[in-house]
Formats: sequence, structure tokens, C-alpha cells
Amino acid sequence: MQHIGGAQQVVHQQAEALATKGHDVHVLTAPDSVYKGAYHLHTIPHLKRNVSLHEDWKAVWETRQNLRRLKPDVLTIHSTKAGTIGRLATIGTGIPNVYTFHGISYVTTATRGMRILGRLHEKLFSTLTDRYIFLTKYDQKTMRLPARKCAIIPNGIHEKPILVRENYSDVLRLLWVGRLSPPKDPLPLIEALANFTDSKWKLDIVGTGTLDHELTKRIDGLGLADRIKLHGEVSDPHPFYEECDVVVLLSKSEGIPLVLLEAMAHQKPIIASATNGIETIIEEGQTGYIVRQTIQPYLDYVFKHSDKLEIMGKKGYQRFRKHFTFHQMIRATEDLLSEVAKKK
Repeated sequence: MQHIGGAQQVVHQQAEALATKGHDVHVLTAPDSVYKGAYHLHTIPHLKRNVSLHEDWKAVWETRQNLRRLKPDVLTIHSTKAGTIGRLATIGTGIPNVYTFHGISYVTTATRGMRILGRLHEKLFSTLTDRYIFLTKYDQKTMRLPARKCAIIPNGIHEKPILVRENYSDVLRLLWVGRLSPPKDPLPLIEALANFTDSKWKLDIVGTGTLDHELTKRIDGLGLADRIKLHGEVSDPHPFYEECDVVVLLSKSEGIPLVLLEAMAHQKPIIASATNGIETIIEEGQTGYIVRQTIQPYLDYVFKHSDKLEIMGKKGYQRFRKHFTFHQMIRATEDLLSEVAKKK
């Protein structure tokens, strides 16, 4: 079996795992890919992030040439742009394909016209698609695609040894990990925390993006620079998980955020926006809280009941082990790819 896809973190991990298990795995990706592994990496020179009909048709041709040369048993495709190019490239080749939706923010956060266009695009391309993988039932329902073509396989992550936290204090440590760009929206968290200056808390923000300057300005304006620290990009965020009490993620659209799975794997409770399939991850009131309007009451609760956070974190860990391990994800993915390849 050969696996061809984009250069995203989950794709890299899946390709590495399949290659390690003995499959002949090839990954086609853009020239700026930073991933390397046990799989074979091939670049598509004209595969770019921005839409350009001239460049994109060249990318279709380059992908098609690679497919003819490699003759894969199945092509797996990831992201909207690659999903379009990859499926066009398979026309007439007899190579089956599996397209994974890593979240549908381009549908859920777009204007009404763009949402209609997005669904129309996928309806047209569904005739070129053998199977779909969705992260959540919500995403599948939103895209309104034939159920017989759809499988639901949530993201999963590798479990790391949990370190025993040594330095406990009466200061509540909150953690934000992730891109500081839309659809992520950390500003409501910062503004809500300004109402709790009488409480003892610290917020660590790990990540960078287009909101960096706005966040810094707002933090300074609220007089919270001594409580909120922006750490930028870090090579290993796991020490931050170990030292925090609660992980927060506010966003306008998500699939299965790896940040929340990492929080659960570290036995930390979660506060996250009610977007897409967040209900798939959080068991309301047991492993965390789902923000449907404002985060204020949830912050108020954790400040007043910080003694319950450890229990919630342990329940989240149990939920992670049951539903979101990397082993579960890769096993389900491998089974689906094998099924599609056999129908070739």
C-alpha cells in the first residue's frame, strides 16, 4: 500500500507509522515541506497555498505524473487545496482515493455565499472521491455527503509519560497552546481574566501568529503584563502542560484540536469554545467546560472550585485513553485504506 498526502503534522505521523509497519509509503507535498521520515518524500514544485489557475493546473499535471510513476494502491489526500488537485489528478488512472477533512472552518466561518460555494464544490468532487474521512459526526453532517462514502476517525496522539508536578501553589495556572491567528481567538480569554485581578492566576500563551501585536497591546492596556506571558514558538510545549491547571482554547472553528488531546493526555481539564465537534472531546462538567457564549462563568467556577480540577483531569485522561490514542487512529486509518485498495 502506498500513502500520498500533504505535509501536515498528522499526515507526517500517519505516514511514518504506516511506513514503520512495512507499507511502501510515498508522500507528495509542496516544496517547502519540513517533514522527513521512514517514508519516501516527493515534492510537487507548483503546489502552492494560494489559488492560481495557472500554477494549480501545473500541480495537477505534476501529481498525475507521479501517480503514473509510483502506481499506488490508494491515494490519501489532505486539505482543501490538495484535495482538489489530488482528485483531479486521479481521473482516468484507476487509482482510488481517500480524502480527509481536517476540520471545515472554510465552511463554518465563511460568508453564506462561500458556504454555499464550498458545499457545491464538494458535491461536484464527490463523484471523484472513493471515500471520505471526517474527524467528527458534526463535520460529516455539515458537508451533507453520501453516508456510504464517509468514515469517522478522530485524531489521536502518542501518549507521553506523565511527570509528577513538583511545584504546587495557590496560583491558578492557565495555558493556551496554538496558533495566534483566526479562527483561534484568545482575546476574549484575556479580557475576561481582567475581571479576576483579585484572584491569584497566571496565563502562559504558547504560539505565534498574526494576532501577536494585538495581544501584546491589549495585555499592556489591561495592565496584565505581569500575569500573562507570551512565549512564542517553543520546540516542546509539554513542560507547559505539566505545570498548568487548566488548558483553554477559544476558536470560531475546530476539528479535533491536538491541543485538547494533549491536555487530556496530561490529565488537565479543558475550557473550549462550542465549535464543530468539541462535544466529541469534552464531557461537559466532567472533563471540562464548553463555552457557548462567554467564558466568564467558567473562569469564575474554576477559580472557586480549583480543588475539583485534578479529578476532572483524571477523567479526561481516561476519556483520552478510550477514544483518542494514536494507536486507535492509525489502526482505523490502515483498515480503511486496505479496504479501499482491495476494491481497486
